[in-house]
Formats: sequence, C-alpha cells, structure tokens
Amino acid sequence: MKFKRDIKTSEKGVKTLFLIKGYKRIWVSQIFSQLADKLYIVLSIYLISKYWVDINQIHTELIEIPSSNLSSLIEIKTNRITLLATGVYIANTLPAILIGGISGIIVDFFQKIKVLYFTNLMKGLLMLLIPICILPGPSWKGCEWGYWAFLFITFISSCLTQILTPAEQSIIPILVPKNNLITANSIYQSTNIGAIILGFSLGEVFLLLMKAFFGFLSITGGEFLLLPIFYFIASSTIRSVKLKENIENMLQPSKRNIIDQIKKSFRLLENNIIKKSLTQIIFVYCLLASLYILSIHIASTITSLGPTRFGVLLGFNGLGIALGAIYLTQTARVNQAKTPNIGFLIIAFSLIALGLAQGSILFCTLFCTLIGIGTSFIVIPAQTRIQKNTPTDQLGKIFGLQNNLNNIAIIVPLLSISAFLNKFGLIPLLIVLAALSFYEAFNGHIH
Repeated sequence: MKFKRDIKTSEKGVKTLFLIKGYKRIWVSQIFSQLADKLYIVLSIYLISKYWVDINQIHTELIEIPSSNLSSLIEIKTNRITLLATGVYIANTLPAILIGGISGIIVDFFQKIKVLYFTNLMKGLLMLLIPICILPGPSWKGCEWGYWAFLFITFISSCLTQILTPAEQSIIPILVPKNNLITANSIYQSTNIGAIILGFSLGEVFLLLMKAFFGFLSITGGEFLLLPIFYFIASSTIRSVKLKENIENMLQPSKRNIIDQIKKSFRLLENNIIKKSLTQIIFVYCLLASLYILSIHIASTITSLGPTRFGVLLGFNGLGIALGAIYLTQTARVNQAKTPNIGFLIIAFSLIALGLAQGSILFCTLFCTLIGIGTSFIVIPAQTRIQKNTPTDQLGKIFGLQNNLNNIAIIVPLLSISAFLNKFGLIPLLIVLAALSFYEAFNGHIH
C-alpha cells in the first residue's frame, strides 16, 4: 500500500510541476539545447571523417607498406579520426577548466532567463558558421584550416555552455516550490540522459534525414541546419518566461569575494567521506572520457556501424546509466556503502569483455550498457554521501569544486588515450582501465 501511495504522490508532483507557469517552456528549451549539444559531437565526427581525413595521403602511405590492404586503410583512417576527435574533445573541455569556477558567479549578476535566451541564441548563430569550415583552403600542422576553425567554434560554444549550465540548474529552485524540487531535479537528469541516448545513438540519422529533406527542396548542406534550428528553438521557447529575482542581493560585496569562496570549498575536502566520494566520481568521469575516445575505435570494428556511428555505443552507455539509476531508486540501495564497489567490478569485467567482443554489435552494446549501470552504482551513492555530509549552505561550493576537478581530470585521458591506443592497441588499454577499476573496487571502502 505504501508503494502505491508513493506512486500517486509522484504522479501528482509531476502534474503539478507542469502546471507551474513557465516550467514547461524551460523544460522544452532544455530538451532542444541539450540534444543539440550531443548532436554537435556527432557532427564533429561526421565532418572529420568526410572532409578532414585525407584519403589520398593514406593511400600514399599504404603504397610504401608492402603488406598494405583494406584493413590497413581502415585502421589508419580510424586512427586519424580518433586523433582529430581528441582535439575536438579538448577544445570542448578547456573552457570548463578556464571559466568553470567563476561561471556560476557570472550568472548571478544577470537574470537567468536572459542568460539562457542569449547563450542559446549565440550558440545557434555560431553553428551557422560551421559550413564555412569545409571550404578549401591552406593547411597547418597537417590539418585543413577548416578543422582549426571548427576547434575555435567548439571552444567559443563551450564557453557559452559553461555560462548556460549553472543558469539552467539555478532556475529550478527559483521557479519550483521546495516540495517539488526532487521531482524537478529527476526530470532534469532524465532529460539529460535522454539527450545522450537520442543524440549519440540517432545523431547521424538525424543529420542524414535533414540532408535528405533539404536536398529534396534542392537546398544543399541541410545537415548543417539541424543544430542552429535546435538552438533557436531553445532560445525562442523561453523568451517570454518571467522570473522574480532579487538582483540587488547578488551584488553585495560580501558575495563577490571569490578567493574566500574557493578556500571554503577546499576546506570541505578535510572530510574523508566527501574526499573519497569525490575521488570515485572523478575516476568514473576519467573512465567515461576514455570510453568516448575508444568507442570510435570499437565502432570501426563493427561492420554495421563504422567509426562515424560511435554514438550508438555511447547511447547504450547512457541507457545503462538510466537503468542503473532506476534500479537504485526502486530498491532503495542508494545509501549502501558497498554499491560503488559492485559498480567498479561491473565496469572492470565489462571493459575486459568489451575488448574480446570487438566486431559484435550485440555484445559491444551489451557491455557498454553494463558500464553505464556500473557508473550509476558509483556516482549516485557518491553524490548522495556528499549531499548528506555537506552543510546546506556549502552545497554550491562543493559541487562547483567537483565540476572543476572533473573537467581538469578528464583532460588527462583526452590527451593520452589516442597516443596509447596507437602504440599499444585497444585490448592492452582496456586491460589497464579494468585493472584500475578492480583496484578501486577493493580499495574504495568509505570509512
């Protein structure tokens, strides 16, 4: 009976949430904005594969190798795509490190709706510049000028995202009553996971459909219009939303001492539970960053996918995260200390199995899903422990610190994975990552 009552309460909460004036518009804006962010990564691989990997140069290199064959061509092309994709990931991550720590402070000086409106609008305008990047021109450091221009667009777009994200998250408690915050946060996270699954698994399909649709209308380059349209929808949807915000309080000098706020954040790490939980989360983010790079190589071994459809594997990883979250919530195991250890073991076994399952779309998607489930088993309990052991007035600081540390940490795999992959191959790299997961599983007890 208690279970049924909880379900009714939850349904009532969701219905009440969508009756709040402006909430539905903000939610729709979030859907299109986050989906466009994921499609941008898919588009980058599409562009790299089609325009910036020089097939003629690869053929020239193969002529110099006596045993050259089709598999050599595919391997060299995949390595080039992986290397150039790493550059995109780095350009997308750097702004989080450079301005991530102060972006939330910047947002507090402006109305949140205006921040969301202008950042989405500016990102949409930036996307309109992408077709210029495929025009012929000079090369630099072995890459077309368009690739470097695309990295610059990626960097600027990511800077806007660093400002957009805290504004998007801080609108929820302003607009939603306290008794509906849990439901609102659940919808926010579910939307993010949904964007990952749809964007990465069906991203290339969306792009090709847009290309075909506009091609039918005798308009070329239709695939480049999808992202601007999504960002413009995200921007226009929330233009008329009104929020009551007290800007004057935000401008008090006592709230602008950034150095003191940063010092208070690091003092929270003196708590062993917070420190260990944060370490586990950072480790998982590094692992996922590695998987993003490796998924291109893994997808290239699957005949029905190929390197440009790597997003399918990432989509199943997102599905696993969602399934893990549902399981933990329904079985009330979120607070159990051993759950992260189980998560690390699942990830370790799945990484080894993933290496052995190369070429099989069934098993590769299965093990990517299991890695996602293991991720939930680690991150959700760790986040819960941080929330329980952090004073309420310090939550913003600790999660701001967590975001910065995550972004700094994932730079390491982004910079090194491609080089290690080219030198040692996929399986040895997966074994090393699995070994680190095993270590965390048996060394990750929270005292």
